[in-house]
Amino acid sequence: MSELAAQIRRLIMPILDLREGQDLDAAWANAEAQVRAGYGGLILFGGSLPELPERLAGLRALAPAGLLIAADVERGVGQQVSGARHWPPAMALGATARLDLAEAAGYALGSDARAAGIDWIFGPVLDLADEPRNPIVGARALGAEPALVAGLGAAYLRGIQRAGALACAKHFPGHGGTVDDSHATLPRVGHDLARLEARDLAPFQAAVAAGVASVMTAHVAYPALGVEGPGTRAPEIVRDLLRDRLGFQGLVVTDALMMAGVQGPDGDEGAAACAALAAGCDVLLYPSDPDATAAAVERWAAAEDGAARIHEAARRIDAALARLRQPPEPSRLEVQQLAEAALTAPLAPVTPLDTQLPLTALVLDDDDVPGFAHELLASLSDAGCQLILAPVRPESDAGELARARQLAGEASQLLLVVGCRVRAWKGRPGLAAPLEQLVRAFPRARVVGLCGPGPLSAALADDAQLLLAYGDGPALQRAAAAALSGGPVPGRLPVPWTPDDAAG
Repeated sequence: MSELAAQIRRLIMPILDLREGQDLDAAWANAEAQVRAGYGGLILFGGSLPELPERLAGLRALAPAGLLIAADVERGVGQQVSGARHWPPAMALGATARLDLAEAAGYALGSDARAAGIDWIFGPVLDLADEPRNPIVGARALGAEPALVAGLGAAYLRGIQRAGALACAKHFPGHGGTVDDSHATLPRVGHDLARLEARDLAPFQAAVAAGVASVMTAHVAYPALGVEGPGTRAPEIVRDLLRDRLGFQGLVVTDALMMAGVQGPDGDEGAAACAALAAGCDVLLYPSDPDATAAAVERWAAAEDGAARIHEAARRIDAALARLRQPPEPSRLEVQQLAEAALTAPLAPVTPLDTQLPLTALVLDDDDVPGFAHELLASLSDAGCQLILAPVRPESDAGELARARQLAGEASQLLLVVGCRVRAWKGRPGLAAPLEQLVRAFPRARVVGLCGPGPLSAALADDAQLLLAYGDGPALQRAAAAALSGGPVPGRLPVPWTPDDAAG
């Protein structure tokens, strides 16, 4: 293999898929083969403690030039790795509006990541949550206001990097204004230039000023910037705006190349990879066929004299590897502290439950999450509530929906527990129709949102008793249960409640 071909492989980051249902022995064997073949990093999905860091160390020993292990762990390392901690989504942090908590949370996440063998955290999300129809950002964002997102985002990434991990500001230059999912298609941001510069770019400018190690591009079109194709492939976005105007000289990574938003109508990952490199990206993330991508880049380099661009990208990878270290001290922040600080009652005050009356709980799970709401319900039971449960999912049949309505109509006191995660390829930002209809049907019920506000804002009146936890992690559920028993609710909503409140 030539020196140039070897450097090209260092720029490509295949997947290490250890999720449930995978053949784990085959996954590890494939990863070992890819590292031996010279690929410079792996994006991790799945795994478990305590064996994961030891196995990853074994892979690193096969890579004399260094190996970057990256992961999407916005909600904590437990989002990917069994046995690791789950942290609240970013919007919960936004609800606290506390810079000290943001930096402490970043440090805790970075410490957890390094302990699990993860070097590179694909976060924080610096997109603005100011488009209620957005199906892919939602509670992954810190909030809707540029100043809030910029301040908290910069503090958060400082914490990550103080812990010895690499942070990544995403999705540049802003994915918040889209109404489509770039996993499935090419979205566009229709904002004019003035709004893009005043709002969407502000958090990324703050991240660059704070010394963020890396930036991830968005597979999104920006007509106001003269870009009708994906920003990942546009030199106007990567080279002119990010490098030259914002002055960022760190590592630029594409969003995943297996996503439809970057591939074009012909679905050509190789062409997308070459265009991204030419635009100024350094790391080519998660192609479905790494070998074919490497071959395409080799052909491009030979035809377009791309050696200098590849050498530049490889040098940036070396610089990123040199930044890695172990945390200087243990994290002192507990997940429960952040969960309790985030709780928000954005509408009417939530009156405490009466433990002398039976409590009917309609458990509305939009995503069929195993064990959904278990911690909340167990905590309420421990507090003395006599529970009558009616679980409902989008696939619930007419009989299950009718039973839920009957129980709710007969309830001495009623609680709606609502979960709705942001997920790739889900295709919608809100609740499935049967679940939203149930929320609308009982306007006087207390509602616990184990989700962001978006899925509930269209279904609730302004005087509804809504308790927002922003996510369905165990600590958030326990915090919500305590608030339903009269505990404090200190958070403030970091996004507009209705579309009419959103910035124009």
